[in-house]
Amino acid sequence: MLGNNCQLKKFKKMWTWLCGYPAHDTSYYMEHVAVPSENWMNNCPLCNSQVASNCDGCTLLWKSHKGTLCTDLDSPLYKWRATDIQHPDDRSFYASQVAVLAMKAIRSLEDKMKCCEIRKTKAA
Repeated sequence: MLGNNCQLKKFKKMWTWLCGYPAHDTSYYMEHVAVPSENWMNNCPLCNSQVASNCDGCTLLWKSHKGTLCTDLDSPLYKWRATDIQHPDDRSFYASQVAVLAMKAIRSLEDKMKCCEIRKTKAA
């Protein structure tokens, strides 16, 4: 679970940055800003498959019967990718929505970890 939290924080950091720089994309972020020690599949720290349709690394963020964060037409990530750089306000808006999804998931994981620690303390 701690690994997921670290990956989620990287994901949130990336989308927070992209919110402020709407002319750039995830590959630019990966190459020039994050410079990770290992390459992220599909330029995403949550990705667990080379093929986006097979990836389920974002299930903590996006639960939809229509698809994943990358494939669901209603998701902010899909809308961000579909929005041209000539519309920076829209790209910033969608990127901020993706960052908020990550923040909510991080908070949820941290709350679950605290709850588990309290149970362990009570049991001891």
